[in-house]
Amino acid sequence: MKHHKSEKLLFFIVLAVILVAITVGVIFFVEAKNGQKSSDQNKQASTSQQATKTSSTNTQSSDQSTSIQSSSVDNPDPNVNKDTTSSSTSQSSNTSSSTSTTATITVVDASQYNSNLEVRAYADVVESDGTFTINFSGVDHNFSQSATQNATNTICTIDIPVSFFPSSGNYTMTINYKSSESTGTKTQQITVNK
Repeated sequence: MKHHKSEKLLFFIVLAVILVAITVGVIFFVEAKNGQKSSDQNKQASTSQQATKTSSTNTQSSDQSTSIQSSSVDNPDPNVNKDTTSSSTSQSSNTSSSTSTTATITVVDASQYNSNLEVRAYADVVESDGTFTINFSGVDHNFSQSATQNATNTICTIDIPVSFFPSSGNYTMTINYKSSESTGTKTQQITVNK
């Protein structure tokens, strides 16, 4: 009987160690993926800067290119690059296009606590420059807060004094999220008691 209990205990210890190892692995994977996304963004910014430098260099050397091309008529040289502007134009057009991602907004809580309405929400993107803005039907004030990035999403908590609401009742709440890369909107009904 004692031997059976020690086997069970050993089994649970091994199981706990495996679960901790899996959790740590998942955390490292998510962090590595976020680091790669940041690295990709830095590479894209670097490519854009290089394209700008190349374009300005080509503009400055256009007079030199003309003189090289005219002299190459007299003395043809296969090593002279005659088409310097088309490659930089192609490079610039590839880096200047940008797209906006649609973020899904989830409201975790929108409840009244004493004289404040607390709204907690998150966007399903991981970004450091996001802002949440909340509007209410019948209220002439917008409430904004910078978002906080974590490993899996971008979160925000906004406390709104009930005194901003004209009276008790139901209101339509619209939450907007905006960053340099994403936008999102969520609408929900809430009740305020004054």
